Amino acid sequence: MNRSRYWWFGTLGAVLILGSLTGYIAIAREPLWTQEKEIQKGDKLGPLQLGKTWKVTAGSSASVTVLSPHESLDITFPKLSGLLKITREDREHITGTVAADMTSLYSEDPAWNAKLRDWYFFNVKAYPEASFRIMKVGGFENPFLEGIPHPLTIEGELTVRNMTQPVQFKGNIEHNGSLMELKVRCTGLETKNFGIPELLEPIYTGKNMATLEVTLILEPEDTDTYKHRQADSHNFREIGA
Repeated sequence: MNRSRYWWFGTLGAVLILGSLTGYIAIAREPLWTQEKEIQKGDKLGPLQLGKTWKVTAGSSASVTVLSPHESLDITFPKLSGLLKITREDREHITGTVAADMTSLYSEDPAWNAKLRDWYFFNVKAYPEASFRIMKVGGFENPFLEGIPHPLTIEGELTVRNMTQPVQFKGNIEHNGSLMELKVRCTGLETKNFGIPELLEPIYTGKNMATLEVTLILEPEDTDTYKHRQADSHNFREIGA
């Protein structure tokens, strides 16, 4: 009787130990199974594959074309910065803010360069930065192929001269290698909605219409940089608490 009891205890102990070892091996192997797969040409992409923080890098720019019945004016803003976060959640997949250094603006017409920076127009001394905050993105919920442009619509808030207006961009996103390129366009902007008077003589129409085009070159934010930024933010909250 005692021997039978000992046998059952021994068997039960062996099963428990084996189960524990199996669970440990599964946990130890899990990082290997969930390791991020390198993206290849032709792969289908979406929030699951691209979910991370992306940094606006060199080569990004914005340009504004202003039209009146008899004239046109092109303005370029070659210095952009910002972070876009792609999440794997079902709600908004892309969030973030892009800023333009207004002091970097230039026009091919030298006579306009000084005018545009003046207080009467962009007033870059008082407002050295313009920004766009993403509120809603359409089209990113559908998978797209590596190396192939994919259509998107982006809605958000554009702030210039401390005045904010809702705007909508349409364009494409494309992933190649380790980089992403976002090219979008917004038409029908009225400069007066941002406190800027008509740049060109508004003959016949009574107003200027502007088109804003933005090209973003995005690369994954360095992991160490992200951790340092998160730590700095945490420390700041503790100090301010």
